[in-house]
Amino acid sequence: MKYLKTYNQLLEKKTKIQPFINIFLTLPKSVDYRIIEWMIENWGSIFKRSPYGFSYYSAEKTWDYTKDKLLRLSDHWNFYSKATADKVHCKLDKPIENNEFWTIARYDKENGIYNEILSYPYNETKENRNKSLEILKKYKQEIGKDFDYTQLNKNSKMLKKYIENDDLYVKVLYYNLGEFVEELYGKVNRLKGQKLSFQDENDETQTFNHTSFTKSEMYFYDSDNKLIYHKKRNGKIN
Repeated sequence: MKYLKTYNQLLEKKTKIQPFINIFLTLPKSVDYRIIEWMIENWGSIFKRSPYGFSYYSAEKTWDYTKDKLLRLSDHWNFYSKATADKVHCKLDKPIENNEFWTIARYDKENGIYNEILSYPYNETKENRNKSLEILKKYKQEIGKDFDYTQLNKNSKMLKKYIENDDLYVKVLYYNLGEFVEELYGKVNRLKGQKLSFQDENDETQTFNHTSFTKSEMYFYDSDNKLIYHKKRNGKIN
């Protein structure tokens, strides 16, 4: 099996899938599961929901600007807005009953219209919802598919080996509420999960637990002052 090699690759995959999952959770129950299937296969990773109602776009859109080839999912087309009462918005290339069909269409900038790709009538049955949820469940599983989870603790185990050999030092840049507070340096005594304790230059024990650990930027060195690992702010040791 070909695994994703790094935790960053897993996160990259998640950032492509998670936006769709977030949008899926806002879709009305009347959207047919076949539309959801098409969106997964063809839509891409960028989803924008209109602040005015249940319309979804594959790119940023304003009243005055629509990107060429933009995709739109909606149940209303050919309408006038209060903001621009004299202008028809979202012109579709075919007549359709508004508020009865969910339609996906692609914008043709040259002609100023949307070309229909597929349409399905409202489907608010229990069977449809169950199929939709099953699709979501399967899609969620794609986030971690083919990832070697033993990689997650690779760096943590490596750092602990240095502690066992009495050879791990840390420089901590501590932030609070986004503001830099202080810089500390010392020899690491203990590292467990997202917890750290070390003896500072005044031989006092400094402890960083969970929240303070996450907020801090950390540089781990060996006794030769060689940088071993760099943990960024708002990050974890994987």
